[in-house]
Amino acid sequence: MGRKSKYYSHVEPRLEFIQGSLRSGNTERSIAKSIGIGFTSWKCYKTQFPAFSALLKKAAFDSTALVVNALYKRATGYEYDEVQITFSGPQQGQQGQQASQQRLIRKTTKQVPPDTVACIFWLINHDPDHWRNRQDIRHSGAVEGTGVLVVAPPLSKEEWLACYADSEKWLKTGQGKQDLGKT
Repeated sequence: MGRKSKYYSHVEPRLEFIQGSLRSGNTERSIAKSIGIGFTSWKCYKTQFPAFSALLKKAAFDSTALVVNALYKRATGYEYDEVQITFSGPQQGQQGQQASQQRLIRKTTKQVPPDTVACIFWLINHDPDHWRNRQDIRHSGAVEGTGVLVVAPPLSKEEWLACYADSEKWLKTGQGKQDLGKT
């Protein structure tokens, strides 16, 4: 008979902790370690207990949804209220007694403008046919030739000048076409 499963003693009583940890961005490996089970056992529990597997999938989906919402807010811009609390008046009265202080609450609405990088990231991932980082270049038609480029060794100065003279002669008179290939 094998070792007794730690699922009922280590995992099941801590399902809320596990779900919260996944939503907070912790990895399954780190959560398994923190509750005192091996990652291999963790993976086995996912296959043995469908409810556990479903809980993990839901928590992962929830955390992804939070990030997607935050990215969307950052891409489109948003407003938030900032509250400042200040106290006015003396802090201590005569003979060490507490004097009355007036509490001032100041509420300000602040705006966060849209973020270009978040916009680009959102568009690339949600509409890749229109927004992507790569170009799709297609070639149509036949490709002729062998596909091999033959590179001749470099010419000496004298060979270059002779070739140039022959090409000039050929351009001007139409003669010398046969001489171009000799050098």
